[in-house]
Amino acid sequence: AAQVYILHLITKQVHTFLVLEVMAKKKKETPLSDQIMIFFCCFSGLLCLVCCVPKVPYRYAESYSGFHQRFAMQRSYSLYGATDYLGSVVSWMSLRSNTCKAMKEMNSQNPLLAGIGQLAGSSVGTGGAALGCGMWQICKEDIAARCNHYTTIMAVGLTSIVFHIIGAVALFMVPMMVNSEKEFTGKSKKKKKKLVEAVTLTMQTVAAGFVFPMLSYAMYMLSTDAMFHALSRRAAYPYGYASVGAIVNGVVVGFSLIALLIAWRRWSTTGQESSDEEGSEEESGDMAAAPMPEAMAPPGMGPPGM
Repeated sequence: AAQVYILHLITKQVHTFLVLEVMAKKKKETPLSDQIMIFFCCFSGLLCLVCCVPKVPYRYAESYSGFHQRFAMQRSYSLYGATDYLGSVVSWMSLRSNTCKAMKEMNSQNPLLAGIGQLAGSSVGTGGAALGCGMWQICKEDIAARCNHYTTIMAVGLTSIVFHIIGAVALFMVPMMVNSEKEFTGKSKKKKKKLVEAVTLTMQTVAAGFVFPMLSYAMYMLSTDAMFHALSRRAAYPYGYASVGAIVNGVVVGFSLIALLIAWRRWSTTGQESSDEEGSEEESGDMAAAPMPEAMAPPGMGPPGM
């Protein structure tokens, strides 16, 4: 009987140890919501880098045969640059440099020759168009407008690429930050405070991964839309519609927004749990320190006369 009793105690202790181990492993496992947030962050970070590839077009324009061979091929516009009439990618910096250089050359012509050209154009009735762009005021104004717009798009494109890289770095940091939060699990006030700070920092990182790609998308799409509308009012310039890059960037914004909502939920619940526990501890401390009512005082501990 003693051996059976000892065996029973050993079995009970082993069972208790295994149960505690299983519970500890369950506590260490990452919750499903955190796993979804990490997946969306990593996937969005990867798509941010895809958006920076020069071959990924944000906009495309159909071929336009109404202006000779200038727009005979479909053109695409990315954060890095645009395709020319041969289909090769030209950076916004090169487009801006060549256009602004041509504008300066036309504006620095001999005034006497320009006056003669204007006079000859008015006599023929072409307004200077037959004598070349340098003698045609409308063409010179169009080149000046393109120089200004290409300069703006160049700055916006470079800024958008930098914003995408910042967003990708922030999103790729989220899994490591979530993993580091496990070091602050405990019942001490110091660990609870550090856990709240870590969860807050994680939420701010996810917010950065959402805000920067969103700003990149908004800046580039609005700037190029303004450029297409402005240039098409002056000359033949086909409008560029949204393409693969804009769709990918939209997916990044959507997924990172879902991750941000999950991170905000984690932050709000973590702070609430810590505050509720601190409040319950304070209430228990106040109850312990409160004086015992006279009616409940044991004999000999009440005021004189009891």
